[in-house]
Amino acid sequence: MKDFLRRAAAPAALALLWSAHTAFMVGLSGRLPGAALTFALTIGTLVLCAIVCGRDLTTVRDLGPRVIATAGAAGAGGMFLAPYLVVTHRYTDAPPGTEVLFFAGVVWGIWAVLAGAVALWRSGRIPAGAATLAGGLAVLTGAAGILGNWERPSSFSPMVRFAGEELWMIAAGAVFVLAGIVIARLMRLYGPGRPLLVAASAAFGAAAITVSLSAEGFGGLSRLADEGSAVVVWVTAWAMVWLLWTRVLSTQGVVRAGICLTLTPVILPALSLVEKLAGVRGPDPMVWSGVAGGLLLTIAGAVCLFEASGRQTAPHRWARVMWWLAGIVCFAAVVGLFLPALAASVAATRQADVLSFAWDMPGWETVAGWTAASGAALLCASVAQGAWWSRVAALGAVAAYPLLARTPLHVLTRGLSSDIQQDFGTTYASVSFSATMSWPVGIAIVGVAVGLAVLLFDDLKAAMRELTRRQRRSLRSDPR
Repeated sequence: MKDFLRRAAAPAALALLWSAHTAFMVGLSGRLPGAALTFALTIGTLVLCAIVCGRDLTTVRDLGPRVIATAGAAGAGGMFLAPYLVVTHRYTDAPPGTEVLFFAGVVWGIWAVLAGAVALWRSGRIPAGAATLAGGLAVLTGAAGILGNWERPSSFSPMVRFAGEELWMIAAGAVFVLAGIVIARLMRLYGPGRPLLVAASAAFGAAAITVSLSAEGFGGLSRLADEGSAVVVWVTAWAMVWLLWTRVLSTQGVVRAGICLTLTPVILPALSLVEKLAGVRGPDPMVWSGVAGGLLLTIAGAVCLFEASGRQTAPHRWARVMWWLAGIVCFAAVVGLFLPALAASVAATRQADVLSFAWDMPGWETVAGWTAASGAALLCASVAQGAWWSRVAALGAVAAYPLLARTPLHVLTRGLSSDIQQDFGTTYASVSFSATMSWPVGIAIVGVAVGLAVLLFDDLKAAMRELTRRQRRSLRSDPR
């Protein structure tokens, strides 16, 4: 138990600090100069690395030019360029905070999951790599379900209004994850101190050059005083994230490190729930049923990722029969992505006239459609490998479907006038969604439930047989 708690401490701290970092990033980016903000981030990272690893400063030269250049490039990319791309592509409240949390938080963790899946495939662990992809899909869908239920109507409409800015955030995530992997590898080879010091120094240098070339120059740093306390907390969180991110990468692997980055949509609503129970907040815009559905799906995906990145497990003994069922379920879920899943309707008032619009949204435009697909993928992962607890968690995808049935992947649409859409949620315009489950999706959800129930029943029988065996051995060894 002590060993488990010791191993879980760093990932838990990383998840909490990453959530704090993303929350402050959403609150500050766009309101303060981007170059000045990232310069402050690199100062904090360099100072903390110097405090923690300062004893290794005198031996940095022993790394050699090639290693120093590699660590420096990784540090400039991950510690400076990644946050710089985010803060310079968010303009006050655009993209909305929910989309920034998704593309500059959850998606960055998914990049790490994809890197882990590739590593598992290259090592010959094909089932584990496929299970990792299944868990990643479930986590991504669960996060979208939570963020899409933070308010009604939701501001969460990824890749609709700000696709260019969000693509930059996705690219920034790839840089962040690649930089972390490189620095973690150098830490395993040369110790934790020197690569971090070189990386932080290079990030500071790149940020100093950038801020000197910016329009406001170093004078922009004075504007940070307007949000001084928030900036200090963000800088501290970012610096500690890097210490923990590289540590978890080097000790527990890229998949488990990536899980920590995907949990922000789970942690932030949990804080809101604590505030609500304590009675210290006002109106609550969250749709808690939808948030609960997203939470169940996220947990199912995270458990699958944790299990897949661990020890190799054997396929189920009924694998051939179960693969047929899983194949049917997957086919039904894919078909459901192209059939209507939500009916959207809009009523807008314009100069005493009421305008009405209605359209159907296919499954791939809804969280419900991808929830069914995630459940099918989790069933495949459970057949390929997995312990009983991952199969129990996978049942969360079945329970999540009715809770997420009315959640679209985007509220805003390109096919409707923007002046109407900007009035959603006011007396001038309203939008509503009603679920329309297609029969392939129904087959997929029922199939996932039946398949997991069969697997869990067989797990229970195997556990009972093992218990009977142990009792017989005990009786033979002690005939009294």
